[in-house]
Amino acid sequence: MKKLFPILMVLGFVATSCGERTGQDAERPNIILIMTDDVTFDHWSAYGGNFPTPHIEHLATAGMLFHQAYTTSAACTPSRYSIMTGQYPGRCKADEFLDKNPENQPYVIAWNTPITEDNMTLHEVMNQAGYETGYIGKFHIGELGFERPGVNPDIPVIDPDLSPDTDEADSLLRIYQKVVSERVKELTGAGYAGAIQWANPETLPLKAIKHHNLEYQVWGTRNFFQSLTGEKPFFLTINSTALHGPNIFADLQNTSPVYSAEGRIDALQHIMPSRSSIFERLADLGYKYGEGVPDHVNHYLAGKIWMDDQLGAIMKMLREYGLDENTLVIYTADHNIEPGKSTIYNRGVNVPFLAWWPGKIKPGSQSYDHVQFIDFLPTFAELAGVEVDTDEIVDGKSFAGVLDGPQLIDDRVLYFEEGYTRGVTNGKYKYIAMRFPEPVLDSLEARITNTISHMGSKRAYHASIAMEYYPAFFDADQLYDLEKDPYEQNNLAGDPKYADELAEMKKQLDAILATFDHPFDLGANGFADEAYYREAAEAAMAIGTGWIPWWNREIDFPPSE
Repeated sequence: MKKLFPILMVLGFVATSCGERTGQDAERPNIILIMTDDVTFDHWSAYGGNFPTPHIEHLATAGMLFHQAYTTSAACTPSRYSIMTGQYPGRCKADEFLDKNPENQPYVIAWNTPITEDNMTLHEVMNQAGYETGYIGKFHIGELGFERPGVNPDIPVIDPDLSPDTDEADSLLRIYQKVVSERVKELTGAGYAGAIQWANPETLPLKAIKHHNLEYQVWGTRNFFQSLTGEKPFFLTINSTALHGPNIFADLQNTSPVYSAEGRIDALQHIMPSRSSIFERLADLGYKYGEGVPDHVNHYLAGKIWMDDQLGAIMKMLREYGLDENTLVIYTADHNIEPGKSTIYNRGVNVPFLAWWPGKIKPGSQSYDHVQFIDFLPTFAELAGVEVDTDEIVDGKSFAGVLDGPQLIDDRVLYFEEGYTRGVTNGKYKYIAMRFPEPVLDSLEARITNTISHMGSKRAYHASIAMEYYPAFFDADQLYDLEKDPYEQNNLAGDPKYADELAEMKKQLDAILATFDHPFDLGANGFADEAYYREAAEAAMAIGTGWIPWWNREIDFPPSE
């Protein structure tokens, strides 16, 4: 049973129980939060990318484009935890997080921060504000192992080699989807959950459906719209899987949209522009693709069109159902991409972000205000006309006022955490601290472990990539002047000229760290000068990235002029 949190109604808004929305309740907006996956700025032409994404660009032109929007952690699970709860991921109280992170040691932030029934969530707040609520698409913030038959007896055992074009597959997949959808409703509090993908595509139960299916997510969105009573405003989160792996180009070539995570659905064939049209458009644009083109290039070429098509289909559907007149749409990404993914460097945590609200947001607006994913909960609560009254810590603050016009809130300090790194920025300077638990350092000192990453492990995919592009990756203390050095290449922490700035940023970080149960001692940085640590760092660098099966390229970072 989902725990209920008291929500104090304010501003005179009253939700009607039947009939049309009237009075002040009709002024409250519908809200749609669309979350893409692994997307950077130049994937959208709205930010100057040279590849056309017309539906995204249209939404930006008619709305507000943000330049200083941030996640809290640059990985799927902790990012989504912050979105759903309004909390930093280090506040996670799930058993699997606490069991592996003793309270007397720094915790590691990875894909290990699931939400539980005890969390207050976005959907719960909006439910109690009188909204109809829904959740579509990728989840990836539930308890680990839930989706496996041996852990959850309600999940059917499905032969992974079963053909998807069989009655047996349809029957089993519908049971599977019903179970995961009900679990998402339990954890989020959403009144509707559809087209759910528990984690990434490779976790789906049939080999033949372990691929992207953006049509399925649009279909789930349509079903939510059809379920609405029209008596209340609605709140919906749509969680796409683009542009995450696996290879989107290969998926589009080799799979059919009709085979979904809940069986065959013929309607998926026509709910978006055809997959074959993506290749026709690539040819019309003059792009070389297919054989002879690197996999990652094919992936992004096809993926950007498909991602844009998905947004276009959702917005078209919104208009067709007459739901666009008083609807706020926020379109963003759970985090940025390599070499910053799964780090707290800006390349990982600074994300593309736009907001569209006809009649409310001035078309063509640009915002440089500092906003963060922890802000969604208090922002949406304010727009819904409610005040959150809870003993839970809410780390975010509302940016509802920014939607009326940029406010240039340039004195706000933002906090980030990933692995064993913590950091803050005030917009001008960025401070990053890396500290490890005693068992990790003891293992290094005894030469039991001979390599290290910011995740505390011998090897970590994204750490191995990041350490090749950030010269100070292994420094215990890092200070960057973001105005002069936006790509965080020149660590100023050891420069006496910046001693005051370093001290101030440490003070800011320490104040935030003091609110957590686990310690993180900023003074305990002596390990960085020890031979065992430097040896482990050099060994990690020597491993390189050749061992990562999906990473076979070099990138232009920092970007050349």
